Amino acid sequence: MSYLLPEYRGRGLSRLFYEARLRWIVEQERFERVVVSHRRSNEPSKRANERFGFVMTGTARTTWPDGTDDDELLYELRLERNP
Repeated sequence: MSYLLPEYRGRGLSRLFYEARLRWIVEQERFERVVVSHRRSNEPSKRANERFGFVMTGTARTTWPDGTDDDELLYELRLERNP
């Protein structure tokens, strides 16, 4: 999970988080895919997931830790392996 304080948003930090995490995952040869999710109302997460090639695979109704109910959007990224 990532959270950027408002004063740090729009500086490319989300991209750095994604790149570091995906680089680590690719280095772990046992993984074939990455699954992420976010609340339906979280548009910045939606844009970031799609920008990095994640494809939405479904939704699930969720009660979040703050007590609110909102759909959770599920995404998947299949990892490409170089032979």
